[in-house]
Amino acid sequence: MRGLGLLVLCWLVSGKLVLAQKGSRFIGIYEGYDAFTANHQKKSVDTRYKLLIENHASYCEAVAMQDFGQGNDNVEVLMLPRDSILGFTFKDRRTNRVTFNPYMITEKRKVLVEDSLHDFSWVITTISKKIDTLECFKAMCIWRGRAYTAWFAPSLPFDNGPQKFGGLPGLIVELYSDNHEVYRKLVTFAPFEGAIPVRPIPTMSYQQFIARYKKNWARVIEQLTANDNVQSDCKTCGEKVTFDVVSLEYFLQVN
Repeated sequence: MRGLGLLVLCWLVSGKLVLAQKGSRFIGIYEGYDAFTANHQKKSVDTRYKLLIENHASYCEAVAMQDFGQGNDNVEVLMLPRDSILGFTFKDRRTNRVTFNPYMITEKRKVLVEDSLHDFSWVITTISKKIDTLECFKAMCIWRGRAYTAWFAPSLPFDNGPQKFGGLPGLIVELYSDNHEVYRKLVTFAPFEGAIPVRPIPTMSYQQFIARYKKNWARVIEQLTANDNVQSDCKTCGEKVTFDVVSLEYFLQVN
């Protein structure tokens, strides 16, 4: 909340009065999904995002709302049950850096990646709409190969949003990619009494992460191709099914 000074602000969120002042902490809950099948017709996993904001720092945690992953004989993947933490994003505006632990396919352990804090080069429009009780304005950007639309609320004076997103003159209330692969919506925003986690020490750069991810994904494609893109002994369906190959570009755009 840079630049707020001692200004005290009030606004309505979902019909409830919320009070903000310098030094306050807030929690925002987003719900959404990612769709990454070949025809973009099937959601991969419904996810809840918990965003904690405190002055210059924020922490966003992604939690699965259903079982995530699918074990099979041909490809070893990370299996995560409902309510598992899929990953987190820590933003530090003092250093303009982001630390996140992405889902790394075929690996059982998490990695900590450091990236730059993006401004996204948003194009802000005068188009507005009401989302619940909030007056929101439309902004657009193209980031890492995908076009996004965000609706932000100037009455919520936080240049933040789910995961890496932010950089607008107001909290992002709704966010989606124009091809409907990504969707996030704020469902709750309120004061928060706890503390946000301490920023972890990264173990690799974003460039190192991309190189490692491409290597892992190439191994998955090789294993699937050798088996005619069929996974056997599907633990969730009990029969052989055709594997809908996910594009590498999708994951690189999301991360």
